[in-house]
Amino acid sequence: MIVLLGSESGQKMEILRGSLENLLTENFEIIPCPVDSGIAEQPLSAAITRQGAINRAMRATKACDGAYDFSFGLEAGLELVDGLYHFVCVAAILRSDDICSVGISGLTPLPKAASERVMAGEYLSGIIREYRDWEGLNDAEKEAVEDMINRRRGFAEAISNAWGESQI
Repeated sequence: MIVLLGSESGQKMEILRGSLENLLTENFEIIPCPVDSGIAEQPLSAAITRQGAINRAMRATKACDGAYDFSFGLEAGLELVDGLYHFVCVAAILRSDDICSVGISGLTPLPKAASERVMAGEYLSGIIREYRDWEGLNDAEKEAVEDMINRRRGFAEAISNAWGESQI
């Protein structure tokens, strides 16, 4: 089975591989395809993040010209809920018959101070790495920060949700 990934990110490759090992019983090969998401570097809504994932899945089929079974696009972004930004991951799966399925992770709220800094124009990636080193974070807060940094849990959830939809 040939699986395209609309990214050359080693982290995304590893996350997709781990997810597919749990979802597939057959052998597969992941081919990374260098593509642009076509959206802002820091998407500030789930809808824009969703479009970025779809763009990556679709653009991978053109960038990595050839037969494939599935093409994946993975994108992380933010969603504003009740005045506070939340972290979200989206996975898009384009099947070889051109049917696209999209899965979205749950929302992880940013710390209020981090959300305010994003609203002021800063990028989450730098902010959240600062939080990793803060004294006084409880275990749940530390886990949430690590999840935002490595995106493993969010992308795995989004991939699983998209996969379920793609099998209907």
